[in-house]
Amino acid sequence: MPEVPNLEQGTPEWLEFRRCLRMASETPGLLGLNKYTTPERTIVNKVRCIETPQTPAMAHGHEQEPLARAWYNEAFGELMRPAVWQLGQYGASLDGINLDEDRILEIKSPWKNPRESERWVQAEQGKWTEADYAQVQHQLYVTEAKAADLVIWDWTSEEGLVIEILPDLAYWHVIWRVWNRYEKELSECSIKL
Repeated sequence: MPEVPNLEQGTPEWLEFRRCLRMASETPGLLGLNKYTTPERTIVNKVRCIETPQTPAMAHGHEQEPLARAWYNEAFGELMRPAVWQLGQYGASLDGINLDEDRILEIKSPWKNPRESERWVQAEQGKWTEADYAQVQHQLYVTEAKAADLVIWDWTSEEGLVIEILPDLAYWHVIWRVWNRYEKELSECSIKL
């Protein structure tokens, strides 16, 4: 499987790695599922190498990720570690992957009033948001994992809800089509600015 060794998320090397790859975190934006951006803005930012400035909510998510992963590992007796993977033109920065490399972890930590968030309400019903589903399906494609656990983390109570997501090959075709739609623009990413 295509893990990229010794590549730490958030480093300049990681940013350069992401620059020319079709990343899982960008897929919801290209599909029009990210309420903070548009497909056009997503591709313009990618081509121009514009990193989204870190918001307080994003900083909160990064801060909470190790705590949520530790909770998951203890609750489920599974050792998940962060990792970066690549499959051809597609990449994924994972919140966790198990030792057998057949189960991945994606953590979402709603910032304000976690239990009133759309993510928490959906997770209580065993569902996920469309944006989270798109990101996780992209990750499942890249890693070829058998399943993903989506954790919705309530940092106020240090508890989470876990929803299993299985690979959806039909959805992978949706992901491929949307990325291929921007093939010409993406070719500009390979030019060093």
